[in-house]
Amino acid sequence: MNILCFGDSNTYGYKPDGTGRFDTDTRWTCLLQKKLGADDRVIEEGLCGKTTVFQDDLREGRRGLDLIGVTLEMHNPIDLLIVMLGINDCKTRYNASAGTIAKGLAQVIQKARKNVSQPFDLLVISPIHLGEGVGDPGFDPEFDENLDFVLFRDHGKAIARPYYYFKKLMKKCNIDCTKHVWHDLRHTYATLLDQNNMNMKVVSEILGHYSEEFTNEVYVIHKPEVIIYDTSEVMNSFIESLKLDSTERTIPVYDISFIQEYLF
Repeated sequence: MNILCFGDSNTYGYKPDGTGRFDTDTRWTCLLQKKLGADDRVIEEGLCGKTTVFQDDLREGRRGLDLIGVTLEMHNPIDLLIVMLGINDCKTRYNASAGTIAKGLAQVIQKARKNVSQPFDLLVISPIHLGEGVGDPGFDPEFDENLDFVLFRDHGKAIARPYYYFKKLMKKCNIDCTKHVWHDLRHTYATLLDQNNMNMKVVSEILGHYSEEFTNEVYVIHKPEVIIYDTSEVMNSFIESLKLDSTERTIPVYDISFIQEYLF
């Protein structure tokens, strides 16, 4: 039986301390080979930084969707495909939700099935849990949730946990915060740009996606007769208030709970 292990640094066997690669007595792929014996062949196709569908602008050739076809062609025929991807999709710059990562993984699998000469069994291994320690000194900074700030306080300091304040804002606006997460704003943004006839390629580049098709299928919500709330009056008042001296400044408060039905 030919077993192809298609994954990232966890399949490659990268040492967390950055000192290189685990030896053949430690890597899980090699241990699997020893367990199965000589009658089966375990093929290692692990690459550090490999994602499902996201393009890494810092390192070339990391998109699993681009690699899966040629990889299967090189090792064909395959009896079992083991896919272990998703960790690198959690990097801050991709800003991807679990649902988005799952859809990306589904695309990789769909392409895999189209590039083989015979059917194969499939085993998907869930990415490891990223919990405590993310962002701490010594942890990969690419996973630091405090990077790429988009919200700032009045004195200019960045808000480190925007999703926390997002929930508080939702509650103040009488919107059920259990039904919406911070990442939903990217879907709303993409949808509003699409409804205002923005070129989908431009929208995709703004969001950092690998293709306009992915943006349109995953991020744009296609609903009939969606009403776009005109925020120009509210935003103009807010901008004008910022021009005042800090002692004169009064930020108006608006009840916008009625727009919750238009959140995507």
